[in-house]
Amino acid sequence: MTAVEVPAPAGADAPAGDEIEQRLLRRNHLEVHVDWIDGVLVVAPVGEIDIVTGGLFLEALIAAISTGEPGLIVDMTQVPFMDSTGVSIFLSAERALRAIDGRLRVVAGDLVAGMFRLACVQARFPIDPDVRTAVDRLR
Repeated sequence: MTAVEVPAPAGADAPAGDEIEQRLLRRNHLEVHVDWIDGVLVVAPVGEIDIVTGGLFLEALIAAISTGEPGLIVDMTQVPFMDSTGVSIFLSAERALRAIDGRLRVVAGDLVAGMFRLACVQARFPIDPDVRTAVDRLR
Protein backbone atom coordinates (compact mmCIF):
# COMPACT_ATOMS: atom_id res chain seq x y z
CA MET A 1 0.00 0.00 0.00
CA THR A 2 1.35 3.39 -0.95
CA ALA A 3 1.06 6.35 1.38
CA VAL A 4 -0.69 9.32 -0.12
CA GLU A 5 0.35 12.79 0.92
CA VAL A 6 -2.44 15.33 1.06
CA PRO A 7 -1.24 18.87 0.43
CA ALA A 8 -2.28 21.58 2.86
CA PRO A 9 -4.82 24.02 1.49
CA ALA A 10 -3.38 27.22 0.12
CA GLY A 11 -3.69 30.47 2.03
CA ALA A 12 -2.44 32.04 5.21
CA ASP A 13 -5.53 31.00 7.21
CA ALA A 14 -5.23 27.29 6.42
CA PRO A 15 -5.11 25.21 9.62
CA ALA A 16 -1.93 23.24 10.27
CA GLY A 17 -2.04 19.47 10.74
CA ASP A 18 -1.74 19.79 14.53
CA GLU A 19 -4.63 22.25 14.63
CA ILE A 20 -6.85 19.91 12.63
CA GLU A 21 -5.94 17.05 14.95
CA GLN A 22 -6.79 19.18 18.00
CA ARG A 23 -10.17 20.07 16.49
CA LEU A 24 -10.92 16.38 15.95
CA LEU A 25 -9.85 15.51 19.49
CA ARG A 26 -12.12 18.23 20.91
CA ARG A 27 -14.97 16.99 18.73
CA ASN A 28 -14.57 13.44 20.03
CA HIS A 29 -14.22 14.42 23.67
CA LEU A 30 -16.85 13.83 26.31
CA GLU A 31 -16.86 14.57 30.01
CA VAL A 32 -19.52 13.18 32.30
CA HIS A 33 -20.26 14.92 35.58
CA VAL A 34 -22.22 13.19 38.32
CA ASP A 35 -23.80 15.04 41.21
CA TRP A 36 -26.49 14.70 43.85
CA ILE A 37 -29.12 17.43 43.92
CA ASP A 38 -31.58 17.25 46.81
CA GLY A 39 -30.96 13.52 47.11
CA VAL A 40 -31.42 12.82 43.39
CA LEU A 41 -28.60 11.54 41.21
CA VAL A 42 -27.86 13.76 38.18
CA VAL A 43 -25.63 12.65 35.30
CA ALA A 44 -24.54 15.52 33.05
CA PRO A 45 -22.53 14.76 29.92
CA VAL A 46 -20.60 17.63 28.35
CA GLY A 47 -19.72 17.19 24.69
CA GLU A 48 -20.95 15.17 21.75
CA ILE A 49 -22.47 11.71 22.14
CA ASP A 50 -21.78 9.44 19.22
CA ILE A 51 -20.19 6.08 18.42
CA VAL A 52 -16.80 7.33 19.64
CA THR A 53 -17.91 8.81 22.97
CA GLY A 54 -20.97 6.70 23.69
CA GLY A 55 -19.07 4.10 25.71
CA LEU A 56 -18.10 6.63 28.38
CA PHE A 57 -21.67 7.91 28.58
CA LEU A 58 -23.02 4.36 28.92
CA GLU A 59 -20.46 3.55 31.64
CA ALA A 60 -21.52 6.63 33.63
CA LEU A 61 -25.20 5.71 33.39
CA ILE A 62 -24.55 2.09 34.40
CA ALA A 63 -22.53 3.29 37.40
CA ALA A 64 -25.34 5.66 38.39
CA ILE A 65 -28.01 2.99 38.03
CA SER A 66 -25.92 0.48 39.98
CA THR A 67 -26.22 2.71 43.06
CA GLY A 68 -29.77 1.39 43.33
CA GLU A 69 -31.29 4.86 43.50
CA PRO A 70 -34.83 4.75 42.10
CA GLY A 71 -34.59 8.07 40.25
CA LEU A 72 -32.07 9.34 37.76
CA ILE A 73 -31.85 12.63 35.91
CA VAL A 74 -29.74 13.00 32.79
CA ASP A 75 -28.94 16.65 32.10
CA MET A 76 -28.28 16.91 28.35
CA THR A 77 -28.11 20.71 28.19
CA GLN A 78 -24.35 20.66 27.44
CA VAL A 79 -24.62 18.17 24.58
CA PRO A 80 -24.41 19.96 21.21
CA PHE A 81 -24.75 16.74 19.17
CA MET A 82 -26.19 13.27 19.73
CA ASP A 83 -26.69 10.56 17.16
CA SER A 84 -28.56 7.26 17.32
CA THR A 85 -25.85 5.89 19.61
CA GLY A 86 -27.19 8.17 22.33
CA VAL A 87 -30.75 7.00 21.75
CA SER A 88 -29.62 3.37 22.12
CA ILE A 89 -27.83 4.24 25.35
CA PHE A 90 -30.97 5.87 26.74
CA LEU A 91 -33.00 2.77 25.85
CA SER A 92 -30.46 0.58 27.68
CA ALA A 93 -30.57 2.85 30.73
CA GLU A 94 -34.35 2.80 30.72
CA ARG A 95 -34.41 -1.03 30.69
CA ALA A 96 -31.91 -1.18 33.55
CA LEU A 97 -33.91 1.33 35.61
CA ARG A 98 -37.15 -0.50 34.93
CA ALA A 99 -35.57 -3.65 36.38
CA ILE A 100 -35.17 -1.86 39.74
CA ASP A 101 -38.48 0.03 39.48
CA GLY A 102 -36.55 3.21 38.79
CA ARG A 103 -37.50 6.29 36.80
CA LEU A 104 -35.54 8.40 34.37
CA ARG A 105 -36.05 12.05 33.53
CA VAL A 106 -34.15 13.99 30.89
CA VAL A 107 -33.28 17.68 30.92
CA ALA A 108 -32.83 18.72 27.33
CA GLY A 109 -33.58 21.14 24.57
CA ASP A 110 -34.74 20.69 21.02
CA LEU A 111 -31.76 18.64 19.81
CA VAL A 112 -32.30 15.66 22.11
CA ALA A 113 -36.08 15.96 21.94
CA GLY A 114 -35.78 15.87 18.15
CA MET A 115 -33.61 12.74 18.25
CA PHE A 116 -36.16 11.05 20.51
CA ARG A 117 -38.94 12.01 18.07
CA LEU A 118 -36.94 10.73 15.09
CA ALA A 119 -36.43 7.41 16.87
CA CYS A 120 -40.13 7.33 17.93
CA VAL A 121 -39.20 7.00 21.62
CA GLN A 122 -40.25 10.44 22.88
CA ALA A 123 -43.05 8.99 25.02
CA ARG A 124 -40.53 6.86 26.93
CA PHE A 125 -38.35 9.77 28.08
CA PRO A 126 -40.01 12.66 29.89
CA ILE A 127 -38.14 15.85 29.07
CA ASP A 128 -37.91 18.70 31.54
CA PRO A 129 -36.68 22.24 30.84
CA ASP A 130 -34.26 22.32 33.79
CA VAL A 131 -32.79 20.18 36.56
CA ARG A 132 -34.88 21.79 39.30
CA THR A 133 -38.11 20.81 37.52
CA ALA A 134 -36.81 17.28 36.96
CA VAL A 135 -35.88 16.90 40.63
CA ASP A 136 -39.32 18.14 41.72
CA ARG A 137 -41.06 15.70 39.35
CA LEU A 138 -39.02 12.74 40.60
CA ARG A 139 -39.81 13.42 44.24
